Amino acid sequence: MVKELSDVAENYLRERDKNDPFSWQVVNHRVRREYFLPSGKKQAERSRRLFVSLRYAKDVEHVAKEMNVMAEEKAKHGSSDIEEILRGSLSESASPLEVAQWIKESVEEGKFGSDTITVAMDLPSGSRIGSGNLLKALEMVLREYFITIPDEVASKIAGGDMNLFSFVAPAKERHLKPRQVEINTMPGISTLTIKGVEPVDGDDGFIKLFFDFRVQPGRLLPDGSMDFREVNRFPQASKDQLVVRVYEPSSGTEGTDVMGLPIRAKAGKPAPLKIKDGFYSKDDMDPETSRRFFDYFAKKSGIIICTFEGSACDENLRKISIQNQIKVRDIDFNTGNFKGASNELRCKADLVVEGDIRGCFAVVIDGSLTVQGAVEGETVDATGPVVVNFARNFVRSGSDMEVGSARKATLIAKKRLKIKKELSEGAIKADILEIQPEGSNEILLGKSSIEANQIFASSVNIRNIVEIEMGKGLFQLYSQLKAQERDLSEEIERKKEALKNRGAVFGQKMKLAQAVLNEQDQGLVPVLKQFATMILLGSLSVEKLKTRMDGLIDKLPFDLHLLTKQLRLMLDIQEELSGLNEKMKILEEQIAKTEKAIDSLQVEMTGRMTDSGQIILKCNGYEKRILPIEVQGKTFRLLMKYDPQKGPIITVEAL
Repeated sequence: MVKELSDVAENYLRERDKNDPFSWQVVNHRVRREYFLPSGKKQAERSRRLFVSLRYAKDVEHVAKEMNVMAEEKAKHGSSDIEEILRGSLSESASPLEVAQWIKESVEEGKFGSDTITVAMDLPSGSRIGSGNLLKALEMVLREYFITIPDEVASKIAGGDMNLFSFVAPAKERHLKPRQVEINTMPGISTLTIKGVEPVDGDDGFIKLFFDFRVQPGRLLPDGSMDFREVNRFPQASKDQLVVRVYEPSSGTEGTDVMGLPIRAKAGKPAPLKIKDGFYSKDDMDPETSRRFFDYFAKKSGIIICTFEGSACDENLRKISIQNQIKVRDIDFNTGNFKGASNELRCKADLVVEGDIRGCFAVVIDGSLTVQGAVEGETVDATGPVVVNFARNFVRSGSDMEVGSARKATLIAKKRLKIKKELSEGAIKADILEIQPEGSNEILLGKSSIEANQIFASSVNIRNIVEIEMGKGLFQLYSQLKAQERDLSEEIERKKEALKNRGAVFGQKMKLAQAVLNEQDQGLVPVLKQFATMILLGSLSVEKLKTRMDGLIDKLPFDLHLLTKQLRLMLDIQEELSGLNEKMKILEEQIAKTEKAIDSLQVEMTGRMTDSGQIILKCNGYEKRILPIEVQGKTFRLLMKYDPQKGPIITVEAL
């Protein structure tokens, strides 16, 4: 008996620990039925209480001990039929209703929260009460769970078949998963079980970062500025760059209880991330996970500011923003050490320097730059507008530039450059140069060289040689464009000649083909000739000609396929010719735009000139020197316009 109990106990633990309500319920029934059923209701209740403890037993010894107690109860009191022990007598003449009630009284339920996810019930022996009665009783019981026994299963049960019958029962709502029903009519372990489906809770939202969050900034100072040592360590984003993707939580999948009703799933929680300023978003659906997500892109270039809760990782990111403007006090050797020997600051944000840029530092900004003090570093380069109070180095702007004073500086602005106080020993290059005093009566112009397309200067004081070259870049560009135009025109003429020659070859082969074609194929010759004419004239786009060519080849007999080869060669040349013509169209637009810019070349300058002063004005090979003697110490006005026919027209007058 001990060995038998040990085996049963071991099997019980194995089934129970599958964490499947079905398994332990079925084992409960089997063990209780086969080993531990004492006779008499009082003893049966004792057996039940002992049996419940099996579910919480920790090991085989514990289970065997509990089973041994039950076995002793059984040996002491004897045993009888299960129906008599548990619920009193169930006679052979019991009605289906009585059998159904007997089955329902044996129910054991498995719970998922407050919902019933499984039920298991004992079945009486069909050989005792009759297979027909058992079937009717089962139908009554299952009807209460909104379940109908399939005809095939019902006929086998009614015929006394002792087996394990399994089938699925649909839920009350279509979107819910069906229930699993098992009817076991085998002797000794006859049971009815109904198993629902546990709900699947939704997944929490999560984020995916598209930048290196391990590059972390130092703390911002209370006034909004930051220690310059930290600027190079900020994660940065370019305009329209994807920075972060936020996945929405899923709602989960509803379960099904034993009645076929839904068990609500617990929805996932949104990702605990606050998206602050500097982003725009687009939503989409992940095809792999079927999860909706939002992509957040940088509105403009800037510094990525992250706030983490705990260690720096995706899961702990709580706030994110893009700061498009940062402030620093000074940029010099007192600021701190730089990584590497380049001494280069790169920043994808608008930068405000409240002090100066000094020393051998290169500052490269993807944005605007404002320096309230002096710029005396090595190189300053910004894609956006630049405002500098004082410049003594190389400063370049991809937009406009405004400078108070410049000495020994190289200033390059893609668009407009404005000087407000002084220009001395400098080099200027801009599309439009404005020299207009602010805060003083005049602007001092020392030795300088200027390249511009338009100059508007007033109240200047020329104290040294000022060299001005108008439209230098435009004339160089114009010369290059005209050379490209000549080369392209020659290439177009060669392609036209090649197309013409290929058309002649096609005509010759057409004549030879006509001599051998039968009467039916002769009718296709005009079609081929018309198609060749369309290719030669380019009367249709290449795409339409190719489509018609494919349709034509499908209709032509094999004897005419050699002619279509010639048409294909003609079409290839026409395609190349069309591409060249499109290039020529773009080139002509560029030439017209450049000619218009050249026609707009002009200089308007008023001011004074000292005895050491001089203006050298150059334009497309023409040079004009304006000397102090010409203005006689008076206020002068210098005007220049460009005439496409006559060249630059320059006038100087003393006012």
